[in-house]
Amino acid sequence: MEFPLWAVFALLCAASSALVLIIPERVKCDGFALAFWNKVAAFVFVIPFVIWQGLPDQPLFYALVAAQALLWVVSDVIFFRALPKVGAGVVSRILPISVIVTFFLWFFFDHDLFREYLSTPWRSFFVCVALCGSVYFAMRLKRDPVSWQAIRMIWFVLFAAVVGPLMYKLVTKYATIEQGPFAFVLFESFVMVSIWSVFYAVKKPVAASVLFSKESLRGGAMVGAAMTLVSLTKFAAMHYVDNPGLVPAVKYIDAIIIMAYYRMIGKVEKADVVAGLGIVGCAVAIILLRSLA
Repeated sequence: MEFPLWAVFALLCAASSALVLIIPERVKCDGFALAFWNKVAAFVFVIPFVIWQGLPDQPLFYALVAAQALLWVVSDVIFFRALPKVGAGVVSRILPISVIVTFFLWFFFDHDLFREYLSTPWRSFFVCVALCGSVYFAMRLKRDPVSWQAIRMIWFVLFAAVVGPLMYKLVTKYATIEQGPFAFVLFESFVMVSIWSVFYAVKKPVAASVLFSKESLRGGAMVGAAMTLVSLTKFAAMHYVDNPGLVPAVKYIDAIIIMAYYRMIGKVEKADVVAGLGIVGCAVAIILLRSLA
């Protein structure tokens, strides 16, 4: 049994994702400014690697990346508008449901993989059980009640969480592992910054003094560095994994990393320890089951 590469990159993605969530708490920047400079920084960070490796020559690569960028631009706006109204706890309980939907939807794109799962029914059954367990424990971390009003408010965010990994996996089919991760970050950042630039010119969501402040630039660079690592490792994980639904399930470990960080700095937060251990256990089970020959 060999430890799968996709799991290595998924675990690295989880660690980087935890940084993306922790850094904004430390830098205290405006949300729009942080999002904008985060993508600008990511664009700049990968330019040397794109020059070194070159760009993919498949038009579908750029079409899929652009479509995914548009998806997240809209989803992020709805997400940040809904948070103050429904609360982060409610959102964090709803979104994990998307993992199960993504997992089963992928079989419509990969019939050979579906046949492989059917040929090993017991192993496939336990993979599904571990996947559902990961989702259950992720939802259990926060005990906020979920209402239909909250689901109606963030239905597009949930839709994006389902479709996003599918598109991510499809993108990896149109680029090599040497070029794809860097080109993905570069082009996605370019599309999102372009859209946000037009949005800023029209709506002026924050003052120029806030957008161009040292705090915004520094915070954006820090988050951009972490987000670049998230995107690169996620692309690599999606490249090597057979079903894109497995990567988010393992990535839930980022919540456990954040819980450990809070404990280290002495921040008091009510946490479900059993749920945390459950996420880790399910992630380990998924990795081990999919690494069996």
